[in-house]
Amino acid sequence: MLILYFIDGKSFYLYNFQTITFFTSSLFPNLFFFFILSNLFSTSVFFKFFCQIFYFPLSFLLKSNSKEVHELFLLSILCGSPLYVSFIRKSKLSFTDQNHLILSFSFVSLGFIFSLVAQKYSSKLSFIIFLSILITHIMYFRFKKINYTTFEQTKKISFIQNLKRSINQSFNASITILGIMMFCNIIIFYLTSLINIPYLKGLIDVTSILNTSYNDTYIAFSISFLGLSMLLQINDSAHEIPLFKLITFKLAISLITTLLFIFLNYLI
Repeated sequence: MLILYFIDGKSFYLYNFQTITFFTSSLFPNLFFFFILSNLFSTSVFFKFFCQIFYFPLSFLLKSNSKEVHELFLLSILCGSPLYVSFIRKSKLSFTDQNHLILSFSFVSLGFIFSLVAQKYSSKLSFIIFLSILITHIMYFRFKKINYTTFEQTKKISFIQNLKRSINQSFNASITILGIMMFCNIIIFYLTSLINIPYLKGLIDVTSILNTSYNDTYIAFSISFLGLSMLLQINDSAHEIPLFKLITFKLAISLITTLLFIFLNYLI
């Protein structure tokens, strides 16, 4: 890497500059908005009322009567990876149960798939991919039955305190995400300098599918897998889950998701 840096330092600088530009112009606005929205929405009366209305459908879907699990499921869909981990870690569930939910609810954010991916490719493709991811992760969640144990509820905070804390957490998480993205894009830069394998990019950083056009099947697999960059971000917030276990889980679930996507894409 050091040799390549001295040989082509200008390209190295430009590549990292493009990563920072893409993050600040596209990813950060979505991350910031959905994290703040999720934090405020999770403490609102409307959210509790919404979960109460859909209590029976969610109980049937998730095969769980825990209201907190229902809330975390909806929040994970709304804000996506890696921000959803912070909500699970703040929950009243036991540590073992939290780890199970972190694996089960490792979705991509709505902002990424229905805004950025839909804009690059199509809304129909985004919907089928998201539906495939949702079905496979719910199947895994239902398959591994856990008796959820809850602890005492944490002290409630005011709206202003929650807003300030949400903004602070969002910025801190964004800095970490940007740092990991830059690290993974440095790996992509040097690997593509040595071996030109375009399909390797999406497995390292899922956001690279927005810069180059790929076939639908590969897009579905990449978004489901989330990419090494996002898995490192999840591992940073949930370091108790070994990175190897996280990667192997996502590889296995992504293969099933891709097969389901091919089937649904044929039907719809």
